[in-house]
Amino acid sequence: MTTDSNGITDAIVASEACETPETVPTVVANPQPTPEIGASDKCARSDIDFTWHEDRPPGPQTHELCALLASSGELYRNPAGELLWLIRGQKPRKIASHVELEGFIRYHWKVEVISDGQRDGFVIPSSHLKVLIKTCALQKMVKVVDLITDVPTYNSEMRITRPGYNEGPDGERIFYTGNPVEPKRDPSTIREFLGAMSFKDKVADASNLVGLALTVLLRHMFPGAKPFAVVTANRSHAGKDTALDFAMGRTLRREISYSHADWPMQNEAVAALSDPAVGFLTIGNIRAGSRIIESSFIERLVTDPKPLLQSSKRGGDGFERQSFVVGSSANQGRFSTDLMNRSLPVRLELTGNVEDRPTPLGDLRHEYLPAHKLEIEAELCGMIENWKDQGCPLDSSVKHPMKAWAQMIGGILKANGFEGFLSNWALEKSAQDCLTEALGLLANSAQQPAPGWMRVSEIVKIAVDEGIIADLIGRKHKMNEKAMERDFGVLLSGHRDECVHFETDDGVKSYRILRERKRQDGLPPAMMYMFDPVER
Repeated sequence: MTTDSNGITDAIVASEACETPETVPTVVANPQPTPEIGASDKCARSDIDFTWHEDRPPGPQTHELCALLASSGELYRNPAGELLWLIRGQKPRKIASHVELEGFIRYHWKVEVISDGQRDGFVIPSSHLKVLIKTCALQKMVKVVDLITDVPTYNSEMRITRPGYNEGPDGERIFYTGNPVEPKRDPSTIREFLGAMSFKDKVADASNLVGLALTVLLRHMFPGAKPFAVVTANRSHAGKDTALDFAMGRTLRREISYSHADWPMQNEAVAALSDPAVGFLTIGNIRAGSRIIESSFIERLVTDPKPLLQSSKRGGDGFERQSFVVGSSANQGRFSTDLMNRSLPVRLELTGNVEDRPTPLGDLRHEYLPAHKLEIEAELCGMIENWKDQGCPLDSSVKHPMKAWAQMIGGILKANGFEGFLSNWALEKSAQDCLTEALGLLANSAQQPAPGWMRVSEIVKIAVDEGIIADLIGRKHKMNEKAMERDFGVLLSGHRDECVHFETDDGVKSYRILRERKRQDGLPPAMMYMFDPVER
């Protein structure tokens, strides 16, 4: 590199994060430029680790100081170029200003400043530190960290993290601040906890909750292709927060409030995710009344592998890799089709009085989970180890838009005897969607006296009798018979060959919407429809 007349290296200030770090050069305590013949440095002392000379070119000294900083083993940076102070067992800290960088230097070394041959202080001038914090040299010398966690996790090769820095490709450079973990192969504590929860479906919902816990544990995987966790209940105190606490384990969770407008949630989310340790963001206990719960911001958080996190209060915080899971809790909430298509549903159903509910394990949220978090964490790791022993089989029977995630989590669950993962996804998606729920009711009602082909006019009469006409085609027809038949024809044609579901006291019934042009009862040929029962 060339230097200018002041000795400052060209392009020393990085305009953006530099690429992979170079090998950190060996640093000699109290590095000194070679003095000129006959010169003497009376102020350099043996107890000083580094001396900054104000009357010498700053370029070479800056590189030497960068090497000293990198040699600490505690200075890293994230992909955006922000410096991080990481120590095992301690909360990660960002070094975003020259004041914070000075604090890091003081913690590790004794520094002196020489000016005109005399000691001028013990603090490197802020003008140099402001340059230093952005230098490309420092960015190259420190290692990049994509994920900071105090909870064990795995990389894409399914190797468990070791304490400290774990090398890997982009997205998998992990700093684990915790202790070594011994995986526990028998998930007995997990099963004990699940047995005490009030699930609507003891098989599917229980497996989905364990799948959510595994997803949080492996949250840095599948960026933009992880589900939106939807924990719903039929009433208050059914265990929504308990389920979310189980899923998060020791991962840091932050909860924000739901708003029909996106910007308040966006402000809260940006503030919450500014902490790199946050791995589970939840929208808490949504009370939406009769309105549909929908948000383009939530959809972007779930589906964008590198969402741009901006806040009207804090300004742009830049693009962040999606290494977190997004979830929600609601009592009888109804979510939009877009959110439910990407959902991982966990349904809770409490019967009887809350005070009469049996509690064989005590207070699950405030007593059992805090006392057994480490065991549950070890058992989740043990489940992954069991799956690895079987050759890491994928569950190709699982149906979900986020295919890679669903097949891997489904494979881990199936390898450990947890069945029914996502088997309630299609049903819950239909139940949450007013239109598909109404189509399911229509299909079930059309089976009387027997299933068969029907003209649109017959189907319209059934919808009117069931009181679901507005849910299916809105109100613009103003109950005009011809308008309703025309709108129904468009609706059913758009859903031909789809399966709809209806939940009865005897279980879930499924029907496929068929369409065919037929002649019936001597009338001219017309488009006819049938709701054909499908065996589950």
